[in-house]
Amino acid sequence: MDVFLSVGTGLSPAQEAFVTALEGRLRSEGLLPHTLSRNEWSTLAPLDAVTELMARCQGAVILGLERYYFAKGTERRGSTLQRETASVAFATSWNQIEAALAYKYGLPMLVIVQDGVKTDGLLEPGHDWYVSQLRLDPNILHSDQFNGLLRSWRGRLFAAKSTVSGDSPLTSSPELSKLSIRDLLGMLRPAEFWGLVVIIATLLAGALTIGIKISPFLDSHSTPKATSEARVPVLSGNSR
Repeated sequence: MDVFLSVGTGLSPAQEAFVTALEGRLRSEGLLPHTLSRNEWSTLAPLDAVTELMARCQGAVILGLERYYFAKGTERRGSTLQRETASVAFATSWNQIEAALAYKYGLPMLVIVQDGVKTDGLLEPGHDWYVSQLRLDPNILHSDQFNGLLRSWRGRLFAAKSTVSGDSPLTSSPELSKLSIRDLLGMLRPAEFWGLVVIIATLLAGALTIGIKISPFLDSHSTPKATSEARVPVLSGNSR
């Protein structure tokens, strides 16, 4: 089963060792992790590439590792709530973006945050998923706590997959016949939307041109009206 692994690049040796161990742990459970710029590459714009890759996956692992570290700083500078902070670490903003996309597409999420990293936004507890803060120790991936978390999340993956018939993304979407034109257009990516606009505009322009060209021809070759003496064939009751 394919799963999306959200993790930053430019990792420290300790972070790289942890990510490698996590990938191995996932594979041991029959889960294949996919990460852009790690084991997947694309010529699409970053957000489109993430969306396309995530569409192939049945779940998402959000791994928030330290990207930024500030030994000292000020929070809400200039406001009445201003306060000094010390030793603050933040993960890459792509963790937030990819967590939001996974939630939008209904993918069960396993959220792991490096111990010491600030758990703000979608990385903080209190949402529809459990946030686990772990030390960068590969051995912890075999602990009873992590085994329990992985077993629970894996069970949700297979439960979600069993409710979907087939692999087409449309099978997990609302019935198309019940969607409005606005809803259908909203399902398109920006590039697809503007491509559709260009196609429709081209078809309308072509139809208008053809209409202008054949209008004089139709006027000069119009069919005479039927006279009262015209014979109308009678169809039998068994005709189709």
